[in-house]
Amino acid sequence: MANLPFDQAAQRFQDNEQRLNVFINAPAAETVYLTVDGDPVPTLPFLLPAVEAASAAARADAIRADAAADAAWLSGGVYTTVAEGLRETANERYFSVPTDEAATYLALYRNEGGVARGIKFYPSAEAVENVRIGMAGIATGLVRTQTLMVQSNGFE
Repeated sequence: MANLPFDQAAQRFQDNEQRLNVFINAPAAETVYLTVDGDPVPTLPFLLPAVEAASAAARADAIRADAAADAAWLSGGVYTTVAEGLRETANERYFSVPTDEAATYLALYRNEGGVARGIKFYPSAEAVENVRIGMAGIATGLVRTQTLMVQSNGFE
């Protein structure tokens, strides 16, 4: 910006302040403001709903993409037998096989040179429920024990 005399600089500042007010606040519900060069530019209040909608759409797309990736990861690479998993999986890659055990529903393996190395075994719903029931029983027993201790020590 060139060095302007004070009166011109003050006027330019005031004009810019007014343009910025229109751009940022759109006090008269303006949808555009004019730049110093006279170019129309959308105001922020006019743009904000579109930006928010695009942001919400992007978030929804990201959630759907994550869900699709999870579904693909969980459903891909699940084989009927360990032998099938080894045959269909490249070296150093992972695969899963459903189990016949009551406590486990899925086993994760890694193909290590044609040998299946067990990595993790995911518990069945029945196993998780049994743990929950067991923990509830332990909690009940602890409450009874504490109650008896309080009563026997005269803290009723």
